Amino acid sequence: AGILKQENPFCVGRVKNMDLNNYAVSVITKMSLKDYGVEDLSLTASEEAHVAEVLTQENPFCVGRVKNMELNHYAVGVITKMSLKDCGFESLILSASEKTHVAAVLAQETPFCVGRVKNIWLKEYAVGVITKMSLKNCEIEWLWLRADEKEHVAGILKQENPFCVGRVKNMDL
Repeated sequence: AGILKQENPFCVGRVKNMDLNNYAVSVITKMSLKDYGVEDLSLTASEEAHVAEVLTQENPFCVGRVKNMELNHYAVGVITKMSLKDCGFESLILSASEKTHVAAVLAQETPFCVGRVKNIWLKEYAVGVITKMSLKNCEIEWLWLRADEKEHVAGILKQENPFCVGRVKNMDL
């Protein structure tokens, strides 16, 4: 709680792999990462309370140069608070095993930008998040959508308007 009350970000230096779980996910908003490259960033939050502080933020936070980013469960919603417009990812993985994990993202009216992404994996309920991504000017090498149950894509199938996924070279549904 003390870290989250700090106004100035703290520097973590060069970190190859960063794995933040549950309440630790909120700490990323207080880290100064923009001048350093993180190869693998993984955020996992099993409860909505773990990311509540991040989701109420008005200003986006910068994650810097991240090669591979994986957001799991409620941490999927954190992507809407990241400043990613000028970022480039090798891979972006969003995974949500419950509908409530992505409810905050799906409730948004404005699409969010994911920057330049080479490979995107969307798993289970996170597949629905594709309708909220701004991808029309993106060139995606691989797009994987894995929905094992009809419920995972029910929201997409109910939509009347089509959505754009940009230029995709390879797609695996």
